[in-house]
Amino acid sequence: MTDDVERALQQPQGSFFMDDAKGFQAISARALMKVLEKYEKSDRTSQAENIANGFVSRGDAQNHAEYQLT
Repeated sequence: MTDDVERALQQPQGSFFMDDAKGFQAISARALMKVLEKYEKSDRTSQAENIANGFVSRGDAQNHAEYQLT
């Protein structure tokens, strides 16, 4: 992902640039790279577990509802 962003930052017509009075100028590319590095290094296990538990909970509720119909 970082490589894709770095490539995009090298393209002056890309979405990471905006037109202003001075011409095309990067929108805080360094700040963006810091955020991406922090995101890459962060552990998102608990988020994944919460999402998985949500799916299990909804599936369980659906199973109970279907079981009661029969």
